[in-house]
Amino acid sequence: MDWTREQKEVIETRNKNLLVSAAAGSGKTAVLVERIIGRITDKEDGIDIDRLLVVTFTNAAAAEMKERIRKAIDDRLSVDSDNANLQRQAALVHNAQITTIHSFCLSVIRENFQSLPIDPAFRIAEEAELTLLKSDVLEDLLEEYYEEGSEEFLAFSEGFGGGKTDTGIEELILNIHQFSMSAPWPKEWYEKLSSSYHIQSAEEMKGAFWIKELMTMLNRMAEGLVAMLEEAEKLCLKEDGPDAYLPAISSDLEQLKGLSGITDYTLFGEKVRNISFARLSGKRQEGVDAAKKEQVKGIRDKVKKAVSDMVGSYYFQSEEEMVSDITAMKDSIEVMIRICRDFTERFQKKKAEKNVVDFHDLEHLALSVLVKKENGEIIPTPAADELADYYKEIMVDEYQDSNLVQEIILESISGGRFGRPDRFMVGDVKQSIYKFRLADPRIFMEKYEKYDVFFMPPHLCSSPSEAAICTGAKDDSCPLREEEAKADNRRIDLHKNFRSRDVVINSINSIFKKIMTKQLGDIEYDEKAYLYPGAGYLEEEGVSKTTELLLVTTGPVEESENGEDKQEDEDYTAKELEALAIGKRIKELTDPDTGLMVQDKKSGALRRAVYGDIAILLRSMAGFAEGFADTLSAEGIPSHTETQTGYFKTLEISAALNLLRVIDNPRQDIPFTAVLRSPMAGFTDEELAEIRMAKKRVTMYEASRNYLLTKEDELSGKIADFIKKLDGYRDMAVHLTINELIVKVLEDTGYYNYVSAMPGGDKRRANLDMLVQQAISFEKTSYSGLFHFIRYMERLDRYDVDFGEAKVTGEDEKSVRIMSIHKSKGLEFPVVFVAGMGKNFNLQDSRAKVLLHQDYGIGTDYLDLSLRVKAPTLLKKFIQKQLVLESLGEELRVLYVALTRAKEKLILTAGVKDMNKLLSEYAGGTLDNKEHISFFTLSKAASYLDWIMAALIHQKGFEEVLRAHGFLPDSLEDDKFFVQEYTYEKLLFQEKVSQEVKALKEDILLSRDKDFIYDSEYKHRIEEYFKYRYPYASESNIHTKLTVSELKKMGQEEAEEPSTSLLREKQETKEYPIPDFLKEVKEEKGADLGTLIHKVLELAPVNEIHGEEELHIFLKGLVEKKRLSAEEAEVLDIKRLGGFFESPLAARLRKAEAEEKLYKEQQFIMGIKAKDISEDYKSEELVLVQGIIDAYFVENDSLILVDYKSDAKVTEEILRRRYSRQLAYYRRALEQLTGKKVKESLLYSFWLNKQIIVEN
Repeated sequence: MDWTREQKEVIETRNKNLLVSAAAGSGKTAVLVERIIGRITDKEDGIDIDRLLVVTFTNAAAAEMKERIRKAIDDRLSVDSDNANLQRQAALVHNAQITTIHSFCLSVIRENFQSLPIDPAFRIAEEAELTLLKSDVLEDLLEEYYEEGSEEFLAFSEGFGGGKTDTGIEELILNIHQFSMSAPWPKEWYEKLSSSYHIQSAEEMKGAFWIKELMTMLNRMAEGLVAMLEEAEKLCLKEDGPDAYLPAISSDLEQLKGLSGITDYTLFGEKVRNISFARLSGKRQEGVDAAKKEQVKGIRDKVKKAVSDMVGSYYFQSEEEMVSDITAMKDSIEVMIRICRDFTERFQKKKAEKNVVDFHDLEHLALSVLVKKENGEIIPTPAADELADYYKEIMVDEYQDSNLVQEIILESISGGRFGRPDRFMVGDVKQSIYKFRLADPRIFMEKYEKYDVFFMPPHLCSSPSEAAICTGAKDDSCPLREEEAKADNRRIDLHKNFRSRDVVINSINSIFKKIMTKQLGDIEYDEKAYLYPGAGYLEEEGVSKTTELLLVTTGPVEESENGEDKQEDEDYTAKELEALAIGKRIKELTDPDTGLMVQDKKSGALRRAVYGDIAILLRSMAGFAEGFADTLSAEGIPSHTETQTGYFKTLEISAALNLLRVIDNPRQDIPFTAVLRSPMAGFTDEELAEIRMAKKRVTMYEASRNYLLTKEDELSGKIADFIKKLDGYRDMAVHLTINELIVKVLEDTGYYNYVSAMPGGDKRRANLDMLVQQAISFEKTSYSGLFHFIRYMERLDRYDVDFGEAKVTGEDEKSVRIMSIHKSKGLEFPVVFVAGMGKNFNLQDSRAKVLLHQDYGIGTDYLDLSLRVKAPTLLKKFIQKQLVLESLGEELRVLYVALTRAKEKLILTAGVKDMNKLLSEYAGGTLDNKEHISFFTLSKAASYLDWIMAALIHQKGFEEVLRAHGFLPDSLEDDKFFVQEYTYEKLLFQEKVSQEVKALKEDILLSRDKDFIYDSEYKHRIEEYFKYRYPYASESNIHTKLTVSELKKMGQEEAEEPSTSLLREKQETKEYPIPDFLKEVKEEKGADLGTLIHKVLELAPVNEIHGEEELHIFLKGLVEKKRLSAEEAEVLDIKRLGGFFESPLAARLRKAEAEEKLYKEQQFIMGIKAKDISEDYKSEELVLVQGIIDAYFVENDSLILVDYKSDAKVTEEILRRRYSRQLAYYRRALEQLTGKKVKESLLYSFWLNKQIIVEN
């Protein structure tokens, strides 16, 4: 492969801390793989691959990286098969530390668990389980605080609660806890959180660190206003400009320039409050362009409003009042922090009880292993030194998404402190889009600005005298080479983009050079940050030559009867119209005769674009994705959308959960009625009304029972059938696992097949499959039982832990993909629509009652509960502005990610309510020399469209749209943008024509003679299709691996009874009803009890236990050793279990144990031909059968097989019939395992208290 100079230097640089700023599409993964291969194959300084630590962002990325490296090694081995080093690396690659940061932390914890306060058998909890644990801890904690009833807490609760519930407080506590976990030392972070509320005077406030940041921000805003007024001044000075306005504009400029450089809060306030705007001259002038006159007025109005907002936001009261308001909230803030700290401690304790950890714990536990903090200094531990010595290089991918905890961990194991710089970090700060995960791009930027730059374009070289001969590479002839060779820290920028056509790259540069700045976006998008073309695309007729901007006008705003705008209807229509415009354009792009030509990825040849080449990217899927998919479908365009929300709202999941609620407790009116009305029960509205009218003041379940007892008609029969089924399900719930119950219910009711036949049946079926998987996951958590599963699912819905609708395999291969921009990161598509650009940014975090910032802490309003007064504090106003600016910076980077996904064609789309207003807003006065957009304009953007309009309004592509709306543009740039307006009327007319054509075709189709054969060949083929029967249908359900229990179920004739014979029988005592919330109910399911019995019998020394007395002592010992819980020991029936140890079988077992011929819990796996499993199967395919034999012993050189059974209310014949098949598999496995024959197969029934011989 031909590497660029920059890529080659990245691959070959050694013994440096190397930061690689890799632009989108620059081939960073390929370079990283090649660097790794170079390190392990270097003949002079080669290292083993397991001495490298490679940290990736996701498990999928780690797996892909490892596979790429394995393939690269294999490719080299195919050429040099005798190379011993390559053979060694091929063997080591499977154990290489190519992993996520959390997997690495896990390995550190596993290897150092002895130094940690954690059980080494811990597991990582699922997010859903953690959500429930948090909810439980939070409820208990707040309950205690309410019981204590301190005045401070009650005041906090009243001030920060959410009305009648504690939802607001709960969300606040969880948010603060989440923030604390992103800090290396959460306890320290909590301690600093209230410091801003301890100020005593205005002077002390003015010296606060956040005031200094506020002054920097105010100066930046003032500079932006000056730039705007300078633009207005230029308009006034033009030949046809309103020069009569110059005196006022010049006065404004002088006053605003007077704010420049002022860092004193008081002085800045005095000056900004004293700004007075002179009245614009009313003098009539000949030859003045009216448009320029309006533009100057518009600019000045914006400046006046901005100054007014500045005063209103940051100088709205005296300094003494500001200090007073802030300090007045000190007590409430401290209560808030105390509750949050208590929550964090209790949550950690709860996780320890459950022996689970979360991802934050992995980071903090690993941190505690690797570093210690003494007197504010971070000191690596001997464990860190050991790892630093072991790893020869630490490589981090997607470095821009790191946080401070991760950075400290990785720095602690680097060799830098031993004089061995060995860190390799690759990323792109312009693609840092995980602020919601508390990623900190400043870590990347700190190194980006400090590290020495090794490569740059020749004209940017810092040695101007050599620029004429500079090649761009600092080779031996470069005067900077020697200096940089000494530097331990080096930065290399990969500018070339190997993904996109030149037209796409140029468009991206054209937009972002105007809107991405250091102040907003964290990096200046200049020539050093530009993308440079590197892909070699074919250039022929029909390929993309422009980037498009489609502006869709959505028509006039209708008014409702009360005079308010129909905002919801209007927004929905706007989305529909935008999707309609996109659909029209997709049809044009994919036309088989005139469509866009794209380069095929496999063959390299040009071909027409197809649906699978196209992706529609959305900032937010909510409210857009489903509407877009429906509109495209109506246009005949297949699409696929993978949503992250909406799972609990789907019809099939709602119905299934309602049935589970009813099985758990049928006396719930809404779920019970919903189930009756659903296809699972099939009752009509009229029938439900009849049931209810028969008895009103009871639950619907009781009304149904009453109707069954009092009426004898068709409806009562229908009710009887349903109640019988429901009672059966309720019995099953006692002994089946949740996932087994769901599968049984879905099959029994036919609901699984029903939803499969509905529109979108594949996805609906997949959603139900996901419900089963969630039940399986639930069984692995610390919760159990149907009630808790329902609560589990309800809490997930409440706390927005949504799974998104299930994805159906292969559904996006020949369809347009609709996905979020975040989901698209790392992907590429030939044609990209970035849609919904007119949607306002989601800045709700900055509008919350309490604001949180990682650096500036908590911002809250001043509250006076006695006077019922609420007012913002200066601190909150400052934090609010910081959050807005940071969110806007994040949105800029998200937009960059979206645009850089396009390979050949980029199309931007937005719905516009008022085109004239939009154009007048941006047609003039926003740019300085058409290159720089003021910080004020950028920071006031409400949507992506605002930025795009400001950047592109001076493009030649806008000329037609501008003239159509009465604007006469000056000189325009030509950066290959094509701007098109889709009007409301035009789209509706096209849609009407399209629908009429569809109706005509449908009429023609329906009018045809259905008995007439139009094509005999097709008729024959269709008949053949319907006649076809898959020859191996009976074997399609064969599993490659089965347990003996599953095989038993396949062959048994009747269902097992619940295994409850060993439950201790309760004494009959008079009981009074106790509310559920005052008692804990624990039900032992059959499966759980069976496991408990086997556990006891496995541990029990049969030669030491001869009856109930010894058994009781043994069980007590198990409880003391924590091998058994007290609750488990309590539910066992000592009399029945003790009877086993008094039986003749126990005597035989003692004899075998004394001779060391007794074997317990013998696991096995054996292969059985499918045809031997069932008569229905004809296949010779081998099926693996797995099981555990309870016990067997050797007697007179023959084997005796023993299986324990706890089934209740059974006879010997029932047990023989029920378990003969299972014992046959055990016998077969045992004979294969030992090579000896099984002489006897015995069942021991605890219910019958005897052994039962099962014939071999």
